[in-house]
Amino acid sequence: MIYDSFPSDLLGGDISPKRDQFAMLLVNGYHFDRSHSKRSDVDSTEPTSSGYAKGGKPTTVTPTKLGARTTLVFADVRWDISGQMTATGGVVYKKTGGPASEDPLVCYLDFGKAVTCTDSTFTAHFAKGLGFEAKQSPST
Repeated sequence: MIYDSFPSDLLGGDISPKRDQFAMLLVNGYHFDRSHSKRSDVDSTEPTSSGYAKGGKPTTVTPTKLGARTTLVFADVRWDISGQMTATGGVVYKKTGGPASEDPLVCYLDFGKAVTCTDSTFTAHFAKGLGFEAKQSPST
């Protein structure tokens, strides 16, 4: 699920998949709201556990173009959890190096249910990338 601010950030050059650094953080009990635009809108729902650090972990983004369609593919993110941690989803955002109020959101990965990890590796996996298609306006 894409946050409303992402397409305009992408088209306006504020987010560049080739230039910027991205991260994924986990959330627990978060309800997706497409109007959220900054990491500070979601970071209060991050889980706490040994092996999980607030702000999540870096992920790479690979843009793939096929004809007029471009897909952004995000790499899996893994956490080695000690104890127990529960998450209901993940949020990808652009890392600016500043406070959470400056990090723009990209997309939300809904796990579909609460997923609990106990003393093992927790992996967030995107089965599909984010797809975009350029449409040309008809001539007048």
